[in-house]
This record gives sequence, structure tokens and C-alpha cells, in this order.
Amino acid sequence: MQYDAELKLLTDFFRRAGSSVNIVNPNEPVSKYLDKNPLSSGVASDEQLSTPLRQFLPEILPDTVYSVTDRLSLKYIYLLLPGTEDMQLLSIGPYLEKEMSDQDILELAESLELQPAQQKILQKYYTSLPVISPESPIQHLLVMFYEQLWGSDGFTYATFSWEALSGFTSFRQKALSSEDISSQWNVDMIEKRYAGENAMMDAVRTGNLKKVDAHIGRITAAVFDKRLPDHLRTLKNYCIITNTLLRKAAEQGGVHPVYLDSVSADFAAKIEQMASPAACPAMIGSIARSYCRLVKNHSAKSYSPSVQKAMICVDADLSAPLSLRYLADELNINSSYLSSLFKKETGITVTTYIIRQRINYAKHLLENTRLQIQTVAQYCGLGDVHYFSKLFKKETGLTPREFRQSVQ
Repeated sequence: MQYDAELKLLTDFFRRAGSSVNIVNPNEPVSKYLDKNPLSSGVASDEQLSTPLRQFLPEILPDTVYSVTDRLSLKYIYLLLPGTEDMQLLSIGPYLEKEMSDQDILELAESLELQPAQQKILQKYYTSLPVISPESPIQHLLVMFYEQLWGSDGFTYATFSWEALSGFTSFRQKALSSEDISSQWNVDMIEKRYAGENAMMDAVRTGNLKKVDAHIGRITAAVFDKRLPDHLRTLKNYCIITNTLLRKAAEQGGVHPVYLDSVSADFAAKIEQMASPAACPAMIGSIARSYCRLVKNHSAKSYSPSVQKAMICVDADLSAPLSLRYLADELNINSSYLSSLFKKETGITVTTYIIRQRINYAKHLLENTRLQIQTVAQYCGLGDVHYFSKLFKKETGLTPREFRQSVQ
């Protein structure tokens, strides 16, 4: 299909946001379409699940985008993909266009005649769904996809209320009134949360930034239970827990506590400064990426204890009079032995490692502070500013001043 690349990009975006995306034949059974959770299919009969999907939808026409909102305020999008055999259907959802407040859920529960325990099930269900507002970049991407399929004026946009999906809604309403579904739903939610935490920890432990980004893409503020009346406090607590879990994951990945301590303390302060629940996903993303980068840049797991200690000694104080002899004295080992061992395990000399770390720290200071270049040189253990500038240009191709200008 001529739109394969655009379709893949679209489905990747929605799946990262946490929304179900399917390409199905409308004549196939509904079981292939329903999102996999007890509130969708847990109480549906075999006969219902084997019913063709087409019977649950309004009449499906080509060149038409169907936007459906069911009685539970869940959003779905359907459209027939042109140029496919058996008129395959692209279905997206369910998702929410806005986060459901406690008041919204209570009023909806009343209209559905739910008991308090059942209302809590509904509330937990909502926290598992992504929130994709009409202003979200993903929605703009959708419009661009429609225009790619049919041109800017070549398609019709049709909206339907919950009656168009009364079959799907009835599954959920029946489930909400089922005593059997409550414990299963709680178990599923807990297992899902713990599996997500373990996957994130594993990605950080191995320094896999790509996997970390994939997990971050599924996080929204609505994912977290409202365990306290103050939802912001709840989210801050989740961030604190995340900071602790991922700090330990990075330590298991071979990062020495000397690197972890300052990062952990910095995030502890930033978490308390969070001003709104919407800031929570970005905070968790920043925490995860920072610890993952520590593993990538500072993991010494594959090195011998002597080389690890030498690296830590260098990084702990770059302003010190670092040299091979200095490190050998600090570690109380022979300098020739340390030199040979360090080169064998890292592929570079001790002197080269010291220079690289000093230049990397200099780049950090030049980019993130307004310190004078002479002061930067001193913090990097290179008191002679002329020698510092010469060394910096040799390593980076730019003078310190040129580098600062290039990153501002």
C-alpha cells in the first residue's frame, strides 16, 4: 500500500500513548477487536464474542472517518483502509479525550446505577486508559494521515454517540455489575503495574535507552491510582518511588554510588517542586533517562576492582592533581601495574581517561553555567587557562569560547 509508512508511524504513536490499534476485517468476530481486559470481554458470552464486528458498527462507508463516543465516554476511531482486500478496517481506541475527574466518575456511576465497590472498578479502568486530547499532536497526525489517504477535501468526518456501540458498552456495563470481575480486575491492574516497573528497571539496569523511551511513551498522569485526596501528592510519591527503584537498578548495572547520590538528591528536590499532576510523566521520563545514561557512561561492571576504583577516584574530584602516580598512591598499588591493567581493560591510558573526563566536565560547565573560562579550567584541574584552551581545542576542534557559543 502506498501509505504503509504513514500507517506504521500512526500506529506506533497511538501504541506508545497506550491506545489499542487494530487492523481487522469487519466480517471477523468481535473477539479479535475487543481490548483485552475484563471490562470488555470478561463476561461476554461465546455467542457475543463470535458475532461479526460489522454488526456492532454503524454502516461503514469508504472515504469516511468515524469518531464514536460510547456511554462510558470512551473514544474510538474507525475507517476503511483503501486498497486492501476484504475492506480492512483501522480501529483505534478506546482512549479518553480528557481525564475523568472523581466527580465525573461518581456521576457516571450513578447514571449506570453502580454500587460504590463497582464505581471503584470503573475508576481503576479509567486510570488504565491513555488521555489524548483534541489538541494533542497525535490528533494532528491523524488528520495528516486522512489527507494522505483521500486528499484534504476527499473525506467525510462522521461522529456517533454511544448507541452506535451499544454492544461494546453492554459488555462493560454487565462486567461492572459482576462480582467475579472485581478481584480479577484488581489482580490484572497490579500485575500490569509491577510488570511495567520491572521492565523499566531492566531497561535502566542494561543501559538500554531505546527500551526506556518505549516505556516512557506509555506513561500518562492517569496511569496512577488516586490513593490520596491530594492527587499531586500521590504522583509525587510515585516519582519518589521511581527515583528509588531506578537508582537501585542503575547500581545493579554497575554504577558506583558516588555518581548515583547527587543525581538521586537532585531529583528528590525537583519532585517536591512539581506544581501539577501533568508534570509527572515528564519527571518520570527524566529520572529514567538520567539513570539509564549513568549506566551507559559510568558502568564499571566489566572492570576489575582496581580499574573501577581508579575511575571513581578520577571522577570524584577532577580538580585534584590527577596523574598515574597520584592514582597508584591513592589505591596503594604499583603505578606500572595500574597503567598496564587500565590500558588492557579500557583500551586507553590512564592519562587519556583523565583528559577525556576533564574535557567532558568542561563541556558541561560551558554549556550549563556562566562561569568564566578561567574558572572552568580550574574546576577541571587545569589551572593554566592557555593550556586548557589548547587541550580543549585539540579534543573538540573548538576553543572553549567557540564551544559555548555553539551550544547557546
